[in-house]
Amino acid sequence: MKIVNKTVVVTGSSSGIGEAIAILFAKQGAKVVVNSRNNTVGGNNVLKEIADIGVRAIYVQADVSTEKGANKLITNAVKSFGTVDILVNNAGMATPNNIDDIKSWEMQLKNIFLSCVMSTAEFLKVETKSQRKIINISSIYSLQHSGNIDYMAYSAAKAAMNSFTVNLAKKMGNQVLVNAVAPGYTFTPQWGKDADKFSADMKKHTIIGRFINVEEIARMVLFVAQNDALTGQIITVDGGATLNNMF
Repeated sequence: MKIVNKTVVVTGSSSGIGEAIAILFAKQGAKVVVNSRNNTVGGNNVLKEIADIGVRAIYVQADVSTEKGANKLITNAVKSFGTVDILVNNAGMATPNNIDDIKSWEMQLKNIFLSCVMSTAEFLKVETKSQRKIINISSIYSLQHSGNIDYMAYSAAKAAMNSFTVNLAKKMGNQVLVNAVAPGYTFTPQWGKDADKFSADMKKHTIIGRFINVEEIARMVLFVAQNDALTGQIITVDGGATLNNMF
């Protein structure tokens, strides 16, 4: 798929990996829909940066973990650009939790997995004869025999996303190609003041000896969007963390 003039919706794109994806697609000539639930400052900053690139973009504040929010996002995208060609489901963040913290389980399953399902459902309602793409941002914690005992809800939500990716790819066939990118330890603002401490861990436990950059994840997402031979795949970009059993 050629990216120029395609409309790309990136959920959770006011910072971090989502921001990098939105900006990279804009640099490729795509029309971009930036989204966040609460970070309006970040969302508008990303929108301004894309405007400076010289392509069309909008920012939609919407909670895509709700049907109303997912509908708002896709509806506004269609109103502005006529259609949506690529959906990148990136919304949701990792939060540590205990097994008996049911509210945390509900929150993360809703924000990570159900937001993906609801945004996808709205995306699929858009009528078009053109081939389209869905790219879900998963995690190495989603992979079989991995996960993180301190992030069980997050791991489970991302594993559910993987299953959804594969089964939806089977269901949609060639009309909608569905894949996931599973990042490893990627440097984002979420690491905060602990970044230096964890940077030392990256040197010991990854093959590349460092954090992954958000731009490196974004480039993989772009590659998947451009490649029409990929569907139903979970593509790992982890700097060799799984080879070193860093779980």
